[in-house]
Amino acid sequence: NYGVGYDRIDADVTKKQQIIIANTPNAVTAPTADLALGLMLSLCKRIAVSDRAIRNKTIKTWFNSQLPSISLKGKILGIIGMGRIGKAVAERAKVFGLKIIYFQRNALDPATEKKYQATYLPLNDLLQQADILSPHIPLTPSTRHLIGAKELALLKPSAFIINTARGSVFDEAALIEVLQKGKIAGAALDVFDKEPTIPAAFLNMENV
Repeated sequence: NYGVGYDRIDADVTKKQQIIIANTPNAVTAPTADLALGLMLSLCKRIAVSDRAIRNKTIKTWFNSQLPSISLKGKILGIIGMGRIGKAVAERAKVFGLKIIYFQRNALDPATEKKYQATYLPLNDLLQQADILSPHIPLTPSTRHLIGAKELALLKPSAFIINTARGSVFDEAALIEVLQKGKIAGAALDVFDKEPTIPAAFLNMENV
């Protein structure tokens, strides 16, 4: 598999058939981190929305107030999972002046936290504080729908979600609902629950 995980491969069957599963975790670290930052910039600065508006001629006169955006500097980035990709995202994010908080099963050692200027928080606290939420975890039975309706309800109405991990880390139906009701500000999604199928609801929302 050209990527970190192999959750789409039936490991029980391959084991019985003596088929080797291989992945490429190191090769995708920098590209995924770059993409996560690109999605943050696009979402917060409304780059894709502005591009569509110009192409579709839905904006006839130009005023800054028509497509308000936010700066990354000073915002709080909540990273779930500080493995290879999570650390690479943190390294890039601190250059943009983001404050970094993180959650995972075990906290990093103090030296590593200092290196990435990252503060450990329990998951619920992280969700309440984050301006931008970006998970970087594999899909396992324990992480499937880790972020559901209860967790999404903890986010600020102004919060953004970036997902370059796995679509099933979120309860997709719950995510669609909070986005449609404006309970969070927006989402930038590289992955979906049942790829290659993308729910029409995502495609029809300007805040996605």
